[in-house]
Amino acid sequence: MVEISEIKDTRSLEAWLQDKPSEFATVIAARSALRTLPLFWDWSLSDDARKSGFTALSVLKCIFAAAVVCRYPGISLKHIEIDVPVILTTRGKGINSAAWDAGHAVGSAVRLHAGQAANAAYDAVSAVFFSKFFTGEPGSGSTKARSLAAATIWGNVRSDCSALQRGIELLSSPLWHDENPSFADLWQDLRPKVLSAENWQPGDWRFWVEWYDQMLDPIANPPKWDLLEQVVTKISSEIWDAGPVYVSEAIVAIQNEWHVETNLDERIAAQSLMRAALSDFSFDSAARLMRMVPFPEDVRFIDDPDRLRSFLLDADDLRDEIEDYSAALKREGRAVQGAQFITSYLDKLLDEFSKARQTDQLNIGKIVRYGAFLDEARHSEETRKEFGSLLIKPLVNISDNLLDLTRRHLSETLMRFAPLDELTLEAGTTDWEYLNELRLVLTDLSKPSDRTPLDEKDQAVLNDLANAAERAMQAKSSITDGNALEGVSREVNFRLAQLTVTLALFGVRRQRADGRSLAGVERVIDWLVRVKDMKELLELVKTFPP
Repeated sequence: MVEISEIKDTRSLEAWLQDKPSEFATVIAARSALRTLPLFWDWSLSDDARKSGFTALSVLKCIFAAAVVCRYPGISLKHIEIDVPVILTTRGKGINSAAWDAGHAVGSAVRLHAGQAANAAYDAVSAVFFSKFFTGEPGSGSTKARSLAAATIWGNVRSDCSALQRGIELLSSPLWHDENPSFADLWQDLRPKVLSAENWQPGDWRFWVEWYDQMLDPIANPPKWDLLEQVVTKISSEIWDAGPVYVSEAIVAIQNEWHVETNLDERIAAQSLMRAALSDFSFDSAARLMRMVPFPEDVRFIDDPDRLRSFLLDADDLRDEIEDYSAALKREGRAVQGAQFITSYLDKLLDEFSKARQTDQLNIGKIVRYGAFLDEARHSEETRKEFGSLLIKPLVNISDNLLDLTRRHLSETLMRFAPLDELTLEAGTTDWEYLNELRLVLTDLSKPSDRTPLDEKDQAVLNDLANAAERAMQAKSSITDGNALEGVSREVNFRLAQLTVTLALFGVRRQRADGRSLAGVERVIDWLVRVKDMKELLELVKTFPP
């Protein structure tokens, strides 16, 4: 049996992999080829490549697909796989030995041959070091070059094997386990060239540059794996063969569609968690929130046709209950103290439902205020005594049904009354530092414990909110215009505040599931009113009992 410390060539690596899951070989092959990819990419910008018309795309698509297969093993590569050695031989006129070997590493990776991919990468790096140390004398620099190449490639392969054996997710780990200045400098020099006019190859290469950034350091640049998977599976072999311009257009179309789907999925998921977390949101707390926090015009009314139609459709049965109960109280007249007062609020509710149908607008504030009054009346000892069991029961049912209707349709809007836009980061705290702290809280919530666990669906929703914040932060980092930067900064702050508040709401929800007494969502509302910045709010979130 080969130990990891003994891996130093194709044979020893293949021997170690013999009794390991096939996924081990797949990811080692891809990462080996990815490490030397810039050597080929750099040559593709050369005059020799331009004269032969050999673009980087044919090799890039292979290593790109090989990397995506590491995440999605079931993907077929029949429309992607090409014979890289043949293409290098027929079209790589004037190609240098380092680029040649780097291309061969890709050819092995797309065939999932880990040993061959690692060895080709080793040959590529050896060629780089040999050219650096060669003095003109026969054999000069060869020993040193191969020694450094072995440490560079086989050292990282051994680190990959060790990480896999410990159960570490390599796709979330930096490509280089140790710093490699030679290759770090190569990519930093090559990156702007690929995006500049120096690149003779047609098409938009930003996608490919950003993808390689993600492969180099998936911690700083988390890959959007579901988007990458769509690029592999949705682009046909005909489009790949048509060249970089057609592939660029196809990728842009996929990205646009993905952003729409992702934003919709995030919103639906966030609404789902928000509604669940607001399961104890009372009319009193909603009304108090609106009194404390002036709310903007765009959330004062529901005027979206689909949302309004859904609300009114669900309100039909409640409307019948209110009409019947109002008529019954009117028949009682002055015989029941307080009946006329309650009837007036029931009629106001009915008027709001009617106005909504006529004007295509629902006044959320009034629904909450009227609901708060009815809720207070149903809990009043005086009302219960005066109405008796027969008359109080319909009032309780109406109040409960109206509250349920409000929670189901207005919870997302109600939480927008909270001053999320006013929350900012304290001085000295960066966006990334704060997001990392939030992710640590998420990680703690996901760990096994005797508490109610964070289930997979909730975890996915919270991660989606974190990813939305991260995308906004990435967009912010690329903006230089002052006005645009201010707008994106507000978006980043809102996203981070949204995730923080949602974490707080989950704490409320988990306490309820654990049977612990709590102040409910009112507690979160009080925090939102009192705190000065997000850091302070997060510290309060952490006060939920462990």
